[in-house]
Amino acid sequence: MNLTRFSPVLTVAAISFLSLPAQAFSIGGNSSYTSNGLPTELSVNNEVHAPDGDTQFTVSNPSALNIGSLLLEGTLGEFGVTDNSIYTSISSYITGFQFLGEEATFNLNASETVLFGFANGSIFTLDSELSGDIIDLDGNILGTAVGSLSSVQSDNQIGNFFIDLEGTPINPETTDSQSVPGPSLLFGLIVLAISALWQPTKKLPE
Repeated sequence: MNLTRFSPVLTVAAISFLSLPAQAFSIGGNSSYTSNGLPTELSVNNEVHAPDGDTQFTVSNPSALNIGSLLLEGTLGEFGVTDNSIYTSISSYITGFQFLGEEATFNLNASETVLFGFANGSIFTLDSELSGDIIDLDGNILGTAVGSLSSVQSDNQIGNFFIDLEGTPINPETTDSQSVPGPSLLFGLIVLAISALWQPTKKLPE
């Protein structure tokens, strides 16, 4: 069985290739799932920040960056796909970053319009818009954020995960930069970028 491990260098290249909107906080990683259907729990490992000129979000200690697990629920359709999978709100879904120079966490709002598919036990896709609050370590709201998360896995390869956030400060006077709204990541472009950049680095016995 061939497993492809996520490479930070490839992640940065892939996200740059997609020409993300300005002021985007972009993170990539490896995704894994507890089952090949719903419900399933999505976990992310090997998180890496892809700097793209954003001046609001920073990561001073890359090893501290963490994305929590996400329980996806719902019922798959006849062809193993649904656009109505759901997840509940999650406190501290993303940790280990700074917003406007302050240590912060991202609290994820619940969603009920998640595209989820697992066809033939070999091709997994996940795509969702997301929103939430950016909180300092004392529980104060520093800002809000909207964006998207996507994941893709094919054959027996380790899945790749991407999340992209655009932040809006509660107090705009605390920063000279402005959040520039932009569209969600185009999932097809992600698939193309991953296909172009995946590179097997480790082989495990069957």
